[in-house]
Amino acid sequence: MKDQPPFEGSSSSKHDSSNDSINESVSQDGLLVAHERWLKGMKVAVGITLILSALTVALTVFYVTKDSENEEFRVQYERATDEVARVSVTKVTTLLEGMRELSTSTTSLLASQNAAWPQVTVPYFDRLGTSFSALTETKALIFSPVVQDLVEWTLYAQLGLNDEFYSLQTANGQPVDSEGPYAPVWQVSPYLATDHAIMSLDLMSLPSFANAVQIASESQVAVLSDTVSASDFSEATSDTDNPPYCLLVEPVYKDLSLGTSKMPVAYFSAIVAWDAVLDDIVHGHEGAIEAVLENSCGSVSTYQLHGTGDVSYKGFGDLHDQAYSDMKISFELANSDLTEASTERVLQQTTRCVYMIHLYPTTSFVGGYSTMQPAFLAVSSVLIFLFTAVSFLILDYAVRKKTKLSFNISQTKQLIAGVAPTKIEHQMTKEDEMIEEARRQMEEAEKLKEKQMGGKTLMDADESQECVIAFKGKPIADLYVATTIFFADICGFTAWSSVREPTQVFQLLESIFFQFDDIARQMGVFKVETVGDCYVAVSGLPEPREDHFVVMARFAQRCQKKMAEVTESLELKLGPDTGELALRCGLHSGPVTAGVLRGERSRLQLFGDTMNTTSRIETSGKPHLIHVSPETAELLKNNGKENWLVLREDIVVAKGKGAIQTYWLKIDPNTSNAVSVKQCNAVAAIVSRGEAEKDEVPMTADEKKTQRLIDWNCDILLNLLKKIVQKRSKKNLPVSLQRLMRNRIQQAEKHLGKGGNVIEEIVEIIPMPEADNDHVEQDAKDVEIDPQVRDELRNLVTILSKMYHDNPFHCFEHASHVTMSVTKLLSRIVKSNESQLQDQTYGITSDPLTQFAVVLAALIHDVDHRGVPNFVLIKQDPAMAAAYANKSVAEQNSVDLAWNILMDKEFANLRDCLFSTEDDLRRMRQLIVNSVMATDIFDKDLGLLRKKRWEDAFYNNSNEAALTQVHRKATIVIEHLIQASDVSHTMQHWHVYQKWNERLFEEMYLSYKAGLLENDPSVNWYKGEIGFFDNYVIPLTKKLKDCGVFGVSSDEYLNYATNNRAEWEKKGEEIVQKFLKKYS
Repeated sequence: MKDQPPFEGSSSSKHDSSNDSINESVSQDGLLVAHERWLKGMKVAVGITLILSALTVALTVFYVTKDSENEEFRVQYERATDEVARVSVTKVTTLLEGMRELSTSTTSLLASQNAAWPQVTVPYFDRLGTSFSALTETKALIFSPVVQDLVEWTLYAQLGLNDEFYSLQTANGQPVDSEGPYAPVWQVSPYLATDHAIMSLDLMSLPSFANAVQIASESQVAVLSDTVSASDFSEATSDTDNPPYCLLVEPVYKDLSLGTSKMPVAYFSAIVAWDAVLDDIVHGHEGAIEAVLENSCGSVSTYQLHGTGDVSYKGFGDLHDQAYSDMKISFELANSDLTEASTERVLQQTTRCVYMIHLYPTTSFVGGYSTMQPAFLAVSSVLIFLFTAVSFLILDYAVRKKTKLSFNISQTKQLIAGVAPTKIEHQMTKEDEMIEEARRQMEEAEKLKEKQMGGKTLMDADESQECVIAFKGKPIADLYVATTIFFADICGFTAWSSVREPTQVFQLLESIFFQFDDIARQMGVFKVETVGDCYVAVSGLPEPREDHFVVMARFAQRCQKKMAEVTESLELKLGPDTGELALRCGLHSGPVTAGVLRGERSRLQLFGDTMNTTSRIETSGKPHLIHVSPETAELLKNNGKENWLVLREDIVVAKGKGAIQTYWLKIDPNTSNAVSVKQCNAVAAIVSRGEAEKDEVPMTADEKKTQRLIDWNCDILLNLLKKIVQKRSKKNLPVSLQRLMRNRIQQAEKHLGKGGNVIEEIVEIIPMPEADNDHVEQDAKDVEIDPQVRDELRNLVTILSKMYHDNPFHCFEHASHVTMSVTKLLSRIVKSNESQLQDQTYGITSDPLTQFAVVLAALIHDVDHRGVPNFVLIKQDPAMAAAYANKSVAEQNSVDLAWNILMDKEFANLRDCLFSTEDDLRRMRQLIVNSVMATDIFDKDLGLLRKKRWEDAFYNNSNEAALTQVHRKATIVIEHLIQASDVSHTMQHWHVYQKWNERLFEEMYLSYKAGLLENDPSVNWYKGEIGFFDNYVIPLTKKLKDCGVFGVSSDEYLNYATNNRAEWEKKGEEIVQKFLKKYS
């Protein structure tokens, strides 16, 4: 009977029923998931309701209580201010009336004595002034006669002062030199004993007094002067020590006759201290009220009226707390009881000082009526709701814990039943009770020991027995004598993952292992575990089966096929080389011990020599192939499957096993087309020595690889193009304006890059567009791009790929590798979630066009590279060298060629999609120029210039505008980004570094053998690489770290660079010898 191929066997009825149960389980799982979602939704709804209710109640309680306090404050504040206004106005009114009565009585007295003015002295003035000041709370009372004849008055004053020298002086201490009238201070009471200078003071020399005298003379009533300082009356008094005063001036007449034309013969002046006026008013309040005294003459001073009745002077000016300006209460202080006629005369005086008092509360006053009660009541209400919510959560947690415990017990029973249902299930049922009892015994033993040791613990032999108590029950394990174990490892995974994002690594593993799991379920294979990129499965347990080796052989083949499908489908998303990942499988049959290690996260595990042997079979295999042990091969032969096997030519030496003869599991090339071409060819090469395929397959593989690289680069650029379109769609510019901009762009396209060399276009600062945080957060995957634009983008990438020469290093694959690094670094920037994204990333994330330009620069940076350094190219092509002035010839040539292609009419629609303004076009050109020219790391002038620009951007203090500094940093960071990407293989896994280092050596050594290089590169290759790491690569990675925009990538690159340098130092000389042997 002819055997069926490994992949085409029909499934047994057992597998069909297994599929039905799987489908039913999936259906039940779906219902469970739906119910769980509904339950979570209800919990969220209840939680939101409780939160909203708590907030509503808390806010209501808070604001109601707060409003009550505010109302109490308003009432008390109004009461206090009313009292201040009433009492202060009463005091001023009393003062005015007193001055009027004093003037009248003095006029009457002196008129009866026929006094000879101005040589007049008021009798008993000391008593009069003292009584008046005590009654009106004034500082002092001054009597000043009006003097016209200064000589006559001086003689009179000299006699009155008992022969003391008398000289009338101005306020600044100088003798009066102007003509009268004068108003000398003749009598003062209470006497200002601080100094005698006041007795020779001419009050007319005080502008405030002179102005008040004029108004008082015309109005014939008492008038308040502008404020005067204490130093005007005493040289020993500082203006800053005491509050200002004012003079209340009352005219005194010769007689009591009526008439508006009579002139005063003297003046009474009361020194009014405003702190005395405001004293002893506010009582019974916490805190203070601020009173700002202001007059129409421009003087302002501030006082504090304390709740104890005291008054303190704050200083000149309006010094009240500005936070309470909206609570101002103002009133005017009365000047006098004026007649209608005199009132009219006073109002006509523009120089009259009208006094106003503005009252404001203080923080201490407000605080007296602002308590923590509103917050306390609000928090109390929230706590009530919180207590209710926590009670529900505790209850829910208890229910869920019980449910989870029941589920875990059920799952454990199912697992153990699957392993050995007749022997172990009953044992696991009692395991929880046994462990609980064991823990109780351990606790009692520990307490007893602590008691015996006086509270101290000691690790000794007795504890060993206590540890055994926890698992007093029989271990859950059994021996299975007929099993086949499958080990599979992804070759090249470690190097591949070193250049990928963590999410990409897990996307690959999840995609592959999910398919393996699905195949295992279908075929009744038991998945044991995954360790990193290694997949372990077994056939023959938990249910023994006689065909375990056949099932596992077919399982391995299906996994190989699925591996090829998954990696090929993911290459567009995960980048170049994904399709080159290969599965290396190993099969071995034998007895194995299966059991559950009780404890945390228990699971079924396999133990025994069979596991170890399978691992060695797998590791000694080859990519794309299934390595079979002699034990498994013997079982297949005995079952008539000898034609599935191919004898391995070389003998495998396995650790602990010695030399063994192994086999490859044969793959029929005529099987399903889905089987990997690489896999089929690999085994066919072993069977037929590969005469037919050796010349044809590599070329096909290279073509397919190039096509995959084109697809991947197109996908990267297309995603960025979608972001450009998405951002532009938000502007909604008028059609006419778009047409005008399009014309300007077309004119610029004709001339941009046509004059001068590329190297002359390098600039220090490239302006970045303004940040658009909304755009950063949006996903552009659903943006539609015109099919014609898609086609042009693909044609552009295809043309660029064909412009690369077939160099070992400077090739299209290298350009794609650089593009991958650029994309990775840009993604690390974009993933930043700092609030100041624009500043922290120097604007690089602001514009998708910037990212498109940098990625395109990476793709074109080695276009038409001849595989030789610039100094060789200058000799090879003198015409090109002359055109570019012997500077960065290859780089300038790449820019010109690629830019001319992009500007071709064939790509007009693509350019329309890329550029919406002339600035977009020019920024694109500038970014490409700066980026590509940065890849010339051997030009000393460019290197020094770039070093200086880095220092200017990050180390030198500059007076530049902040935005200019950001743009400067963005420009230099972009250049270093592409520099790092150009040599990114040195900052990636050792295998990646070895691969590209060998290619670069091959390129340089072949050029040497062809006579293009004078010196043998192998001579200094070892030391040269060390110097390259020390002087360029490692400092570059440190710069990436210093600029602070690349997150963990900078640390990752630095670690890889350091490790590769150390590894090269150890193995480099041996590797160079291998290179020489290979390429000589």
